Amino acid sequence: MKTTTCLKLLCVGMSCLSLGAAAQTIRKPLLIPLEFNDFGTPEKVWFHPGVAALPDGTWLATMQEVAGSDFFRNPHFAFSKDKGKTWTPPEEIESYKATPFKDTQFQIGVADVRPFVSPNDGTAFVFSCTVFYSPKGNVGWAQEQQGFPREEGFYVTWRPETGWSKRKVLPLPEYDGNYRTACTQIAFVENNEVLVPIYLERGKTKWGGHDSDKYGIVIGRYRQVGEELEYISMSQYIDHDVGRGAIEPSIIQLPEGGFALTIRAEDNHGYVCCSKDGMTWSDKIFWQWEDGMPLTMSTTQQHWLRAGDKVYLVYTRDDGNNTKIFRFRAPLYIAEAIPSKGVLLRETEQVAIPRQLIDGKEALYGNFHCTQLTPSTALITDSGAASNKSIVMATLVAP
Repeated sequence: MKTTTCLKLLCVGMSCLSLGAAAQTIRKPLLIPLEFNDFGTPEKVWFHPGVAALPDGTWLATMQEVAGSDFFRNPHFAFSKDKGKTWTPPEEIESYKATPFKDTQFQIGVADVRPFVSPNDGTAFVFSCTVFYSPKGNVGWAQEQQGFPREEGFYVTWRPETGWSKRKVLPLPEYDGNYRTACTQIAFVENNEVLVPIYLERGKTKWGGHDSDKYGIVIGRYRQVGEELEYISMSQYIDHDVGRGAIEPSIIQLPEGGFALTIRAEDNHGYVCCSKDGMTWSDKIFWQWEDGMPLTMSTTQQHWLRAGDKVYLVYTRDDGNNTKIFRFRAPLYIAEAIPSKGVLLRETEQVAIPRQLIDGKEALYGNFHCTQLTPSTALITDSGAASNKSIVMATLVAP
């Protein structure tokens, strides 16, 4: 490696040796677009599609129809036996249907569903969170507070021999406020344990002229016992002072051991912190290139995946050509990550899912999902919407 390169790395307080070693083994993963031609139904606008691979190779997909800003219809599911080329017709997840709130026009629904399959026994877990609706849409934006119960994280399970379970509250007995498992990414670890990132109420704030919860993050540690998640403990709080705080975290178990957490925030950054055990976390730092230049990310999610022995972040950012796109939500990027440094390697960045036009209009992307299919391959799924139409997109990632 050239001396000038080492000096640049030293100027931002990073280890020339560690990043130099990484640079010598830089390689871009192979990105293969997949055709999801009959995913969902064309007359509905399907949003935030998620896929998980069952033990027999079948893909289980979850999706929700979007009817407005944060206004989602009942969650649906479908199966594919040919790696996404064809899908069964979408059906509602019965236990996730919205229910009436007392004798009112309001409903208690679920949103931001995400599927995962346990490596312990092949049980599919689908996480979500509470959302409250009036006929106008999400009551949070309309400020229609009606004495609703607290927001909670939920999960349902699916097994081929039993189908879908009833809706279950994700237990968090050491906390009694609002909490969410929205657009989450979890980690199955040893001893049948599961680490679930949760964001929860840590105060109140104003956001977009509305009253809002201010959020922090904890990691819940659970033990899988069949189709149940039994609470063990929770981590320290991870807080953020700007906007609505720290939101929509995603976790990954690192190849070298330990864990990394990436966090959506509202100060034009995304953040990352690390932990040896998933319970005690380092201070968060914002994502930056290896030269110390921060990425401009707006208020958007990031998720993880692995390809071989490499860890990658999937994210959106201001790339200079998408400033007019809401929250820079297209294109979707992928780059190799060094989580302990908060660094993305610029040389490895690729467009994971490109910008799309629908009837000549820029498609606004939804809440994307990353699925680990095998230790070396992963899948990214997303949906873009415009003109009351949607297009579902998927990319296979391999070393």
